[in-house]
Amino acid sequence: VVFAVAGAFAVTFAEVRSSNPMVVRLFYCGVLLAILVMAIKMPDDFGAGQRNRAVFAMLTFGLLPLFNAVFDFLSAGLTRYLLRLGLEQKRAVWRAILDGLGGIAIFFALGCSLITFVTFVTPADGGPLVDLAQLFANLRTAPGDYIWLMMTLFSTLLPTLVHLSLVLLTLALHYPACWRNFVAGLLESGAQSRQASFLSGVCICAMITFAFWVPIWIIAAVITHDHGATLNAVLWIFETFAWAIGGV
Repeated sequence: VVFAVAGAFAVTFAEVRSSNPMVVRLFYCGVLLAILVMAIKMPDDFGAGQRNRAVFAMLTFGLLPLFNAVFDFLSAGLTRYLLRLGLEQKRAVWRAILDGLGGIAIFFALGCSLITFVTFVTPADGGPLVDLAQLFANLRTAPGDYIWLMMTLFSTLLPTLVHLSLVLLTLALHYPACWRNFVAGLLESGAQSRQASFLSGVCICAMITFAFWVPIWIIAAVITHDHGATLNAVLWIFETFAWAIGGV
C-alpha cells in the first residue's frame, strides 16, 4: 500500500511537470493504475482502524492525484487548443463558451471515473473502498467536512476559468468603444507624458484584475446564494450514475 501510494503521488507530480510525449505519460499513468489495483486487491490482515487509514491514504495520495492529473491534463489541453483557435479565427467568445461546456463535461467525467473505480475495484475482504451511499449523505448534511475533496475535483475547471478571464480581458480591451479609445489614447501619449503613461498602466491593471476576479465572483455568488441547489444538482447527477452502475 505504501509503495503504491508513494509511487502514484511521486510519479503523478513528476509527469505533470514532464516534457515527455503524451503517450509516455499515459503509459506511466496506466502502470500506476495497475499498481493501485493490485495493492487494493492484495489481501491484508488489517484491523478496522488500520483498514480505514490505509483506504484513506490510498484514495487521498494515490487514486485522487492520479485521476486528477489525467483529467487536469485534458482540461488544460482543451483550453490551450481553443485559445489557439480563438487567436487564429478571432472568435474568442464562442471558444470560451465551448471551453466552459468542455470543462464541465471533463469535471463530470472525472467524478464518474472515480465512482466507477471505487465501485468495481474492491479489496480482497469484499468490502467497498468507500461507502458511496454514506458519502453522498455526508456531502449533503456536512459539506464543510469535504472541502478538500471538492477542491480536488473542481481543480479541473481552473484552465476554463483562466480562459474565461482572458476572454473578459479581450472584451474589456474592445468594448465599449469609448473606453477602448480612451485607453488607446493614453498609450499613445505615454511616450510624451508620464501622467498618461501612469494612467494607462492603472487602466490596464484594473482591466486585468476585473477579468480575473469576475468569473470567481460569479461562481462564488451562485454557490453561496442558491441555498445549495448547485451542490445538490451535482450530487444528484453523481448519485444517479453510481446507482446506475450498482455503486449505491
